[in-house]
Amino acid sequence: MSGVRSLLVVSLVLGLSAAGCGGGYVVVRQPPPPVVVRAVPPPPPYPPPVPVMVAAPAPPPPVVVYGAPAPPPPRVDVITVSPGPRRVWRPGHWVRRGRGWFWVGGYWRPM
Repeated sequence: MSGVRSLLVVSLVLGLSAAGCGGGYVVVRQPPPPVVVRAVPPPPPYPPPVPVMVAAPAPPPPVVVYGAPAPPPPRVDVITVSPGPRRVWRPGHWVRRGRGWFWVGGYWRPM
């Protein structure tokens, strides 16, 4: 610290003498303060992960779909002579009624 003090005195003397000789500025520089470095403690360790039991949702109940059985094979219709002009033959077909299949015979229908 004595070196800094003697430097300050020498600078002051030189500065005053220069100030008396025509004027000027005196610049006194001081060394920057020392940097203090502190050790930062590490963060506390995180707790270990806890195993969690997650229950899966129950599966949905099975879906039961009841479908109608396929109709029986078509029957043979006897196509008669047209009863008149502008008539069209409508072939026979199976119709589902309730739980069973019923045959509707073919017929001539007007156009």
